[in-house]
Amino acid sequence: SLILVMTVLLCISAWTVFAENTSSTDWFEKGNQSIQAENWEEAIDAFKNAVEEDSENDAAWFKLGGSYLQNGNASDAFDAYTKATSVNPDNYDAWAMLGYVNLYARSPPDAAAALAALENAQPIFSQNAGVHINYAIANLLEGNAETAESTLEELTQADDSNERAWYW
Repeated sequence: SLILVMTVLLCISAWTVFAENTSSTDWFEKGNQSIQAENWEEAIDAFKNAVEEDSENDAAWFKLGGSYLQNGNASDAFDAYTKATSVNPDNYDAWAMLGYVNLYARSPPDAAAALAALENAQPIFSQNAGVHINYAIANLLEGNAETAESTLEELTQADDSNERAWYW
């Protein structure tokens, strides 16, 4: 039993040394590995540690938001994406995810907030049709039918196989 106690104490000491000597970059990498393994709790812990070490790391805030969302926690995801955009207003992916959370993770959807966020994500519309479609949906829900229609028309002209754009 003394050996067991010593082993446990050694493991705790080793973890404490690891945690104290781990940089934001190391935590970020551990979080990415956890995402690859679809271990959302571990990813959340790693990205929380990353932002504790470097609160200005908008990429870590973004990944923390995604991990929360994958784990079913839209409220904390929203907070993390909001922090990512406050740290870096040019984090268009975080703006896009704020739009997504406002459209799909709130009941009822907050179309006005989604539209405001998605307007900030416009620079990535050409690279991400899903974000562009969400912009059209938010416009539609806000009563901006002409903008929604022209957005969806633009998407279907750019890719006539875009079934989601055709659907809307």
